Amino acid sequence: MLAMLRLAVLLLGAFEGFGSELCLDDGVPESQRKYIQDDAGNDIPIGVFESNWASSWLLNKLTEMLLQEVMGYHAKVDPRMGANGASCFYALPGCLDFDNKVVGDKQCGINETTLHISVDSWVGSYASAMDQFNKEFPRIASQDLGGMGYDGEESMYVSQAILNDAFTDSGLALDFYKSYNTTHHNPRKYFDSIHDVDLLELELCNETDMSNPSRIGDYAKYSGDYDGVVSQPDGTFVAKCTNNRWWYAPACRQNSSQCIPLFTSGNGWKLQALMQWSTAYGMPTAIGLSKGYGTWIQHVQNHRALHYWWVPDSTFIGMLPEPLILARHSATEWLDGDKKTGAKGSHVAKLVSHNLQAKAGRVREFVSNMNFELPEVQSLLLELQQSSTYNVSCKWMRENRARWLKWKPVETSCYEGFGLVDASGAFVSSRADAVGCGLCQAGSASDELIDDQGRTFRCKPCSPGYSQANTYSTQCEPCPKGTSASSFGSTQCTPCDEGFYQPDTAQTSCLSCGGSRTTLLLGAGSLTDCVCEAGTIEWQSVCVACHDDSMHCPKGSTVDKLVAAAGTTDLRNPFVKKGYFSNPLAPLDTYKCAGELVCPGGSPGECFGDREGLTCGDCPEGHYWASEKCEPCGAVSVAWAFCVTFVVIGVCGSYYMLTSSYTAKASVMMSTTAALGMLIALFQNLGVLNTVAVEWPAGLRDLLNFASVFTFNLDALGLSCAAGGNVARYVSTASFFWIVTVALPTVGLLTNFIPILKRRSLAWEKNKTISTTGQFLQVGFTTMCNVGLMPFMCYRHPTNEQSILKYPNVFCGTAEHELPLTERQATQSNCSTMFHLGVGCQIRSSPVSVDHAGLWCLGHLLGLQLLHRSLLRRLSSTQVVRQTQAGSDSLLDLPLQAQCLVFRLGPLGPRTLAVDARGHCNQHAQLAAHLDAHDLAWISLPSAVVLALEISNPQLRGRIVSVTSRHALGRVAGICRQQWGRRSTCSGHLRHGDFVADGRDPGRNGHARPVCALLSLGLGKLQGTPYHEPWEGARGERCLSVPLGCGHLPQGRRSAFEKMKNATVLGVLVCGEHGLIQQVVF
Repeated sequence: MLAMLRLAVLLLGAFEGFGSELCLDDGVPESQRKYIQDDAGNDIPIGVFESNWASSWLLNKLTEMLLQEVMGYHAKVDPRMGANGASCFYALPGCLDFDNKVVGDKQCGINETTLHISVDSWVGSYASAMDQFNKEFPRIASQDLGGMGYDGEESMYVSQAILNDAFTDSGLALDFYKSYNTTHHNPRKYFDSIHDVDLLELELCNETDMSNPSRIGDYAKYSGDYDGVVSQPDGTFVAKCTNNRWWYAPACRQNSSQCIPLFTSGNGWKLQALMQWSTAYGMPTAIGLSKGYGTWIQHVQNHRALHYWWVPDSTFIGMLPEPLILARHSATEWLDGDKKTGAKGSHVAKLVSHNLQAKAGRVREFVSNMNFELPEVQSLLLELQQSSTYNVSCKWMRENRARWLKWKPVETSCYEGFGLVDASGAFVSSRADAVGCGLCQAGSASDELIDDQGRTFRCKPCSPGYSQANTYSTQCEPCPKGTSASSFGSTQCTPCDEGFYQPDTAQTSCLSCGGSRTTLLLGAGSLTDCVCEAGTIEWQSVCVACHDDSMHCPKGSTVDKLVAAAGTTDLRNPFVKKGYFSNPLAPLDTYKCAGELVCPGGSPGECFGDREGLTCGDCPEGHYWASEKCEPCGAVSVAWAFCVTFVVIGVCGSYYMLTSSYTAKASVMMSTTAALGMLIALFQNLGVLNTVAVEWPAGLRDLLNFASVFTFNLDALGLSCAAGGNVARYVSTASFFWIVTVALPTVGLLTNFIPILKRRSLAWEKNKTISTTGQFLQVGFTTMCNVGLMPFMCYRHPTNEQSILKYPNVFCGTAEHELPLTERQATQSNCSTMFHLGVGCQIRSSPVSVDHAGLWCLGHLLGLQLLHRSLLRRLSSTQVVRQTQAGSDSLLDLPLQAQCLVFRLGPLGPRTLAVDARGHCNQHAQLAAHLDAHDLAWISLPSAVVLALEISNPQLRGRIVSVTSRHALGRVAGICRQQWGRRSTCSGHLRHGDFVADGRDPGRNGHARPVCALLSLGLGKLQGTPYHEPWEGARGERCLSVPLGCGHLPQGRRSAFEKMKNATVLGVLVCGEHGLIQQVVF
């Protein structure tokens, strides 16, 4: 029936409104009305939502017309209607299924809402459901602008006809709850019997709130009427209904004919309150739920009965019903669930969507100002019985102009998110220049302004250091860390560029990381985000250069990341490249290994197959390298003892394999030994070829590995198990040729003292012994040369240190290298001389006498030895054995007679460019006072051996530190001007506490004689008295006696003694890492 009434009202409104464009003569025509914009920028009308009852139809239609003609907006009542009082606060947030009673199943927050206003919203009866929804969806929840000016009233009603009959008949006031007490009155006679009602027109109790455990449980608890309920197996209660249709109150439960019918509907509108009122006040009621809204209206209109109703509403307005006066409402009892007191008026709200303020703030204020009174609304609903919503609304608008004009906000009273604008739409700062309000745009925010007309807002651009990306903003946001904004009106803060950071908020610029640092990403917010650039690595809070050939150092590399490296595949983190080893104690010191196999790279200290050393060059003690891993020696040492025995027997037996006399043709033995000798020479040459750093094919590599045995590459056979370390292995191989060369004549001599050998003609002959020795030296020539050159074959590491190619764990220029150098000279002498000796002295049946042959061989040997020593001197004068980076000690093996040394000073320290042992530099050459990077320093010292320099700062300023005989310990500290030939003092950059004594002492006869000079570095003098009584040197030089003791010097500081002009140079040994002077030696 309600639907039919609604259809009739719509049709009547459409007919009566036809041909009338405006209700108000001065109303805003449709062509001049404004749209609002959705989030996508599309024009949409203001959506008005109504519920399915008459007061909602009327008041929402009135709101639509006011928005159109008074406020000048496009507005439209949505054709969808809410089924209950809760529908509105689900519909305005945009929930698609707003009539669903389950909060979590309403499909909310999916789309932007198109409904913005709903008046006459009965939310008071659903306060808990609204609170629950607002907590679950706070961002999109609707906003309550206050009441309509009246509360909705819900109660038990009685018609005016029944009231009049009872009062006329007996003076009984049936609008008062005590008049229904059957102890004193008989109200039943004024009402129809319940038996006059068709049971089929009532809902089943088990399908309504009669079976709601929560409602019926509260009823039983607070009323104590456990006879009116039925206990369930789970301990809950449901109402005890007769015929599953009627529930009888205690006052008529024993005699249903005395019950007064009480109609409600739905699932049980106000059911618990109706039950408690009936029980508490002794009212003889029988409560039934009409089947549907239309049936409920028929029951109320066609039966003399009590009924549930609410106002404002026009359904029964013609019956002029009155609510029963009940006991005063107790909010506390109702909050607890006890509803025996009268009901409180239900809050009827004006609801708007959460975004209406941003889209049409003036409309929101207009709706907020709207208010009506309950009698006024009831009167309008009565008019609605004979007219349409349009006509009733239009009539009210024309008659109440003064009233709704007060609801209109002042044009220049702007709201938060808006600002004052002039006629052109430009934002202004004062109300005097403004004609209206405009939405604050991105890059600005609304700022409150209070003047004599009240409160308003103006849009102000964001200050530098602040930004705002959204429209309708109330404040500008400070730029977060890692960003900045340099101008007014910024819509967003700019992230700091690479290499910059900003640790604070609200800043106008970013700070540079400085130096060789950068950032991994844009928008760095802390100095700790500044990392080392690619190609450098952080070590002790300083970015230092990586060795590109040995380390992979991407941006952000640190030593900690290097230590934690896992393999060489993660290019985002630093790692040691394959073929290189990093010292775990100094991770930035990398060393080139013999091959990628033994050094897999990754983190520092990684060696393959349990190898060890700075180049992964050796197996642990008691192991040897075989099958690409270190194997335990085991019985290998014993096997080597047998091998040595076999070699001794073989060498001695070779004497008997050689022919003893001349023959016309080559004998089989001679051909065999010659062929064997050439085969051995072939394998020796192939073994030498195997030392070339070339990736040979698999088959050829195996052949070359086998051939390397003939060049005494015996490591794979476990030589380390028998001989020991690198030096011991080299000494054993280098000494082999001398031992054999000496052993053969010795054995030959001894055989001549053994009678049994002489009797059997087995004693060695002199000439044949010499021939056997020569044959051995000739066959072993290639191997001898290879072994002799091993100490010369050094390769350079990224640290500028050098290792012997054969023994990479032996560093060139170290004490461990000294013995191989001595063996080198002996072996190389043997290499050339013994070859010629072997060729010239292979005597089988020589016509030359033994004496002449021996003298010829001896002279040849001596001449070649002298020539070889000259060559060795020339070689050693150009060999630089070890160089290190700035900040560490340098040990240089420089020419014995060098007069001119050339150094390049750069970021990585001194680097020897050339050593000239032949040319003569200017004796009076001066050193440059200041050197820049890559400058050349020509240093001329007559008869100087080594010049050690030290770097002290990036400007490369300093002085001469020391001149020593062989090993220079020191670093470049700077350059000072020094002139020779007269007593002078360095005028360079000396630090406090330094002293220099140099030059010549004129002596007693006036002739200049050299004196000893002491040069001290750094933070003080050595212990002891620097000058004692002078003493006379062996060549007449005058020296100073300086007792030293073992003085303490800071780490990295060294001292040395120097004598100018033909002076004997003293060397200084340093003990430990703490710089203790141990002894001074000549």
